[in-house]
Amino acid sequence: MRTKKYHILPLILTVAIGVALYGKPSIPDSDSGEWVRIRRQAPQTLIKSIFTDPEGNIIVGAGESFHTLDSEKWKRHTYEDVLHNHTPFIMDPDGSLFFIDDNDLVVLDNGIVTRYSDLEIRAPVVGEFSDNGILYMGSYHLTKGGIFSFDGKTVEKIREGRVRSLTIDESGKLWATTVDPDTNNMILTSYEDGEWIDHSGDIQYLYPALTNELTVQAAPDGALWVNNLGKYGILRNGEWTFYSGG
Repeated sequence: MRTKKYHILPLILTVAIGVALYGKPSIPDSDSGEWVRIRRQAPQTLIKSIFTDPEGNIIVGAGESFHTLDSEKWKRHTYEDVLHNHTPFIMDPDGSLFFIDDNDLVVLDNGIVTRYSDLEIRAPVVGEFSDNGILYMGSYHLTKGGIFSFDGKTVEKIREGRVRSLTIDESGKLWATTVDPDTNNMILTSYEDGEWIDHSGDIQYLYPALTNELTVQAAPDGALWVNNLGKYGILRNGEWTFYSGG
């Protein structure tokens, strides 16, 4: 394993402030529950990730850079001297950014870039943090996919296959939708006490039109949502409820 650190504070971020379009943006009240289009120059390339920072600002990974929306202004950020891929896929509660760059996990923390070369990780990647600070990463790469864990020091691979989505429920259980090696169908699985459990039999309502678009996510109220192109299921208090049209 090789771990490298680069101090980039003297380099400063390359920042280009978005140019206004169509006039002043309309920002909704945080409690309105309504979608409002913000009329500003926004990222124009393929969006690869979207999340919020600890202050609630929106971060969008797009193309070969990432963009932040702070109140009314978009800003574009790159790190030309230390990264080839400038698009982070997740941020931790302390504000550190995580990238997959040249198939390495790279962490940007307070201006210091640390590269972890334990294992090769191929994009596209999704990530989720556990309550005890473990970062779980799911790669959907055709031949190098899988689920990886990172404890702040070491990267380990804990499952083979292609990973569409992963989430952690209120009990701390890791869930994922995966296509296992040498198979074609995507399954719903969970990781409990070091063992993977296939839950596909619990979601038969979502079949037989099983596609590789099956996704899972944990809701703030403790429920687990599983979606599959026009159908979805909700696991709440140990009971599944299924619906069409979602």
